[in-house]
Amino acid sequence: MSLKRKAMTGALWNFSASGFSQIINFAIYVFLARLVDVEGFGLVAFAFLIIEFCSIFVTTGINQNLIQKEKWCNEFASSAFWFLILLSIGISLFLLLVISPITYFFYSLEAANLICALSIVPIINGIRMVHNGKLQRNFENKKLAVFDSSGVFIGGGLALLLAFNDFGAWSIAIGRICQSIFSTFLTVIGSGFRPKRSIKLNHVKALVAFGVPLLNMAIMRFFANKTMGLVVALVIGPAAFAFVAVANRGLDIIGSLTMQSLNKMVLPTLSRVGKLEVPSAYYRITSLTAFLITPIYFGLGAVAEPLVSLTFGDKWADSAILITISSTFALPMVMGWYIPNVLVSQGFTKAAFKVSLINLSFNVILPIAASFFGLKAIVFSAVLAVYISFPLRFKILSAYTNISLFQSIKRTLPFSLSSVAMSVSLLTLIHGGVLEGYSSFIQLAILVPTGTIIYIVLLLLLFKKDTFIAIRELKSIRGH
Repeated sequence: MSLKRKAMTGALWNFSASGFSQIINFAIYVFLARLVDVEGFGLVAFAFLIIEFCSIFVTTGINQNLIQKEKWCNEFASSAFWFLILLSIGISLFLLLVISPITYFFYSLEAANLICALSIVPIINGIRMVHNGKLQRNFENKKLAVFDSSGVFIGGGLALLLAFNDFGAWSIAIGRICQSIFSTFLTVIGSGFRPKRSIKLNHVKALVAFGVPLLNMAIMRFFANKTMGLVVALVIGPAAFAFVAVANRGLDIIGSLTMQSLNKMVLPTLSRVGKLEVPSAYYRITSLTAFLITPIYFGLGAVAEPLVSLTFGDKWADSAILITISSTFALPMVMGWYIPNVLVSQGFTKAAFKVSLINLSFNVILPIAASFFGLKAIVFSAVLAVYISFPLRFKILSAYTNISLFQSIKRTLPFSLSSVAMSVSLLTLIHGGVLEGYSSFIQLAILVPTGTIIYIVLLLLLFKKDTFIAIRELKSIRGH
């Protein structure tokens, strides 16, 4: 099987697994959002945010090292496995003994108890990561898809059962733990890797040397992505943070289903192509991303009002405008999303670190500066940060890979312009009174196909050549 076929087949399986997972998780999320009051929901979301941050130390660096290596070494992988186990145990103890008491003091007993229960998640991730890395580097994404989907089905089913029996926020916490345990069990059994009972110091040093820049980058990416929410929670309060969390949920699902699935294949794919082929591969990836994903983001932003009303309920109506504002970051995002992994694939981890540092700086400074002007201003500033930092981040990419900003914009601009025009058309229908009096369901039933038709027609009328290039690329992927 060719590298291209392996990569794209893997991406499709990543997409399938993410799609199934996100459907189940979104159903649970919607149910809990309707069940729990706004302030309580914000408190639960904040507890998960803490767990997500602590998990970065386990899920970042080592796995990428194993994937990036030319050959698999069981001794090196064994050292990585035991190092991760020790690291994850330390992180879990830190959550139990330090973070939980602080959370109890500043927030509530319920939040502290949630963190205590979820502190096992880093250990579960630590057990799984090396096995996951072996499957991923071998493009065995079909197995990973089955394992992940099975875990989501079991954990999600349990969470729904508990939610129907008035467990409230605890239903998703227990379901998440169960999901992680089951998926990890299947991954460990299915990977074929059995760690030796040894850990070598030189291997640990190599892991740390490779992983620290990536870890720093991941931490910076976390704060770059979450600073807006943190500023809202600390300055405005948990209720406002809940609105931001709900607004981000839809955008996060799209990112998980699409760009994160593709991004998982960037590192193992570009690590195996020649240096001269990297720019061409990057242009193809970003062009296809813009063709398929940009209209989804802008479409979601356009129909946010009836969508939020239909799914989450009227009490979450304030989240709709936040979705509309946030969706506009899609234009530079489709080109900037892959920059770190492109650099890492070529061994330029320090350059990737610089990219993340720039991203972090703008995503921290601007939301803090806007915090005195209210919730909408903070969200808008986060979008503005993406636009301002993008040229600086891309300049670093160009210096190391000869990827051209002009060519990148040229390859994505037709799809970006068509997406913006489609979004403006849908917003005009909504706010122009054309759909006034119709239910949210009817509005969505009209808006979604209308937006799809507008996007396709604009592409065929104005950008036929670019559209058929993208279609041929998709056909070639399917043909392989």
